[in-house]
Amino acid sequence: ALTALVLTVDDITPYTSRIASLNEVSERFQLFAERFEDSLWLADPRVPQLIFATEQAARLRGRPLERMMEEFSEWTAAVHEEDRERVRQALSAAAIDGDYNIEYRVVRGDGSIVWLHDRAIAVRDAHGRLRYLAGMTAGVTVRRDAQEMKRSTLAILTTVVEQAPAIVWMKDGQGRYLYANREFAKVTGYSAEQLRGRTDFEVFPRTVAERTHEHDARTLAANAAQQFEETLQLAGGAHHFVTLKYPARDPAAPPGALCGIAMDVTERRRGEDA
Repeated sequence: ALTALVLTVDDITPYTSRIASLNEVSERFQLFAERFEDSLWLADPRVPQLIFATEQAARLRGRPLERMMEEFSEWTAAVHEEDRERVRQALSAAAIDGDYNIEYRVVRGDGSIVWLHDRAIAVRDAHGRLRYLAGMTAGVTVRRDAQEMKRSTLAILTTVVEQAPAIVWMKDGQGRYLYANREFAKVTGYSAEQLRGRTDFEVFPRTVAERTHEHDARTLAANAAQQFEETLQLAGGAHHFVTLKYPARDPAAPPGALCGIAMDVTERRRGEDA
């Protein structure tokens, strides 16, 4: 027969409070992850294995998240074939040193190609051994397209300027050449590299340099485009130029920078004088 009953009562309030707090943190993280445009993930590059990833991973890669969680090959299969080996090498290196930062292309299921940027930090155990990578993937197609457009536009403009039958240059606020095109180099006898950093007083006779310096000052004072007629003594005699000078208003240009374009009108002047 039961002769005694011992009951113990423990106050579990601290534990329930802790659980409630953890649940609240989990809910906040879930809310953050759902609204964050980038994908958050955990991966073990040694296996390799995808441990965790938010739904944005599926949107960015254009592949079902369940398949990528089951087979890591699905995570990497979307990588563009021209970038696949580079990504594989980066993951292999991350398994050793824990450093992972790479941009690459993926081919989505619909055939569209997008650029992604992976960044991750190493999470290690108490002995310093790598446990997994905690990473984030961002879509960077817009930025990469803008960079490519900028490079393409710059290449076109460079071709136009370098092939132009006119002298084109740019000076800084102290009158030192920052840029001179091929035609200018041909006229002065200096290469574009030799012209860079020189002033008119180091390139032309003093009388010519003083005149061009005066025209530069007038243009900067007017803060608007100005047209001048200038004459240079070159091989074969005097050459006459119609020169347009204007302040460089680009934010990337140094303060007081000046641009110029000059057309050789010597033949036209000779025809007019004939």
